[in-house]
Amino acid sequence: MTNLKIYLWVTSDCNLSCPLCNQKYARNLHKGYNMSMEVLSKKYKYASPKCSIEFYEINTEFPISSGTYIGIDPGTVHLGIAQVNQFKSMVWEITLIRNPNPVIRILDVRDILQSVLYMNNSYIPTDVTIEGASFADTYRQVELAEQRAATVIYLKELFSSVKEILIVAPNSIRKKVFGNGKTKAQDVWKDIPPNAACALACALYSAGI
Repeated sequence: MTNLKIYLWVTSDCNLSCPLCNQKYARNLHKGYNMSMEVLSKKYKYASPKCSIEFYEINTEFPISSGTYIGIDPGTVHLGIAQVNQFKSMVWEITLIRNPNPVIRILDVRDILQSVLYMNNSYIPTDVTIEGASFADTYRQVELAEQRAATVIYLKELFSSVKEILIVAPNSIRKKVFGNGKTKAQDVWKDIPPNAACALACALYSAGI
């Protein structure tokens, strides 16, 4: 019996809907491949003494299973949040007004999460991925660790529906979503801000893309 191997050639306009597509193989083989994403609308939600928020509604066409998946890219100045599900995908780019008091910074994280994901959202989150530390980065890592810890605690407090929260290294997220640990989300999705793009990759990691 002859062993037959079939490899599908993936192009830039592929919507990943083919059940036979070996996504990881194709992404590694074809370096020009981009996961499609279209910005449907851009809205500036508001600016406050704590932060300013840019909101984007996007169309991804990614094969999302049932559930609502949250991705968070922590930052001491720029914070990215993304939400994807079968019906609607949204990303937020948040510019923080950094407070020198660590207690206030931690409380600000709660206020932002509550405003973005709780008060103005009709979808119930089920899974969350937070981008972890990069071993190459040394700047304000203590503050970022504070923010990640506060995010975990507040998400569990705000949403009893959340089944799993993961903190995952950036290269692991990139490898799963793009097939290459060196591919940066902001280089693939250039129509949205960089932290929002990284958060979108985190959300897709949670969704199992």
